[in-house]
Amino acid sequence: EDEADAEMYRKLDMRIDIQPGHLLYTVEVWADNNSDGSDGTITVTDRFTHNPADGVVTYDEGNIAVLKIAPALGGPPSAVPITEFELEYTHRQTGADDTQTSSFTITGLPALQPGERYSINYSASIDFNTVNSPNGYISVSNEATAKDGSQTVSAEAIVEVSRRMVHKE
Repeated sequence: EDEADAEMYRKLDMRIDIQPGHLLYTVEVWADNNSDGSDGTITVTDRFTHNPADGVVTYDEGNIAVLKIAPALGGPPSAVPITEFELEYTHRQTGADDTQTSSFTITGLPALQPGERYSINYSASIDFNTVNSPNGYISVSNEATAKDGSQTVSAEAIVEVSRRMVHKE
């Protein structure tokens, strides 16, 4: 396999939306059309990277949804829910005195063929009673990483949030 192919072979996109009470994340892992697909199964890790003393952010557990999106000839792409993977919440931030932020790992996602992608959707909540800032805002940064047998890609999203933004007043 030549180097140029390997370069463009996979990418990661990350988006975030704010809805009442929650931060909604979408992480997309792509196998480029011009690639050979992924090198075996894919592992995705996600972690909050803000200073844990700034406030407690936890995943809303049990609501991770994974879709495999495949191109279809002459029509819209097909989206199929994927359930064959292992999910582990590797850490749950317990308080502002916890030195670690929340994180999870998904292992065993089936290999992607060229042009396919995974869309991983999940949400998280902020405990505003723990937010320690003069203006009531917390800067929540999150990093997702995807890796297969030969490559690792990552993406980051940062959002500034206040209680008013996530709780309609």
